[in-house]
Amino acid sequence: MSAAKGFHERAARAALAGWQLWRSDADDGHVRFFAARWGQVRVLADLAEVDRFLAQVGAT
Repeated sequence: MSAAKGFHERAARAALAGWQLWRSDADDGHVRFFAARWGQVRVLADLAEVDRFLAQVGAT
């Protein structure tokens, strides 16, 4: 699975659980991921951390 497809699949699962998931641009340097809900944003370091977060919020 490509990195982009993997991210988009995770973003779709997050959306079904009521979260918005997006990432910084790789051209800007290190990619960071962000999850937001109800005006609160969480910064996630990598896709492994995104997976742990999605499991924690029930977006499996």
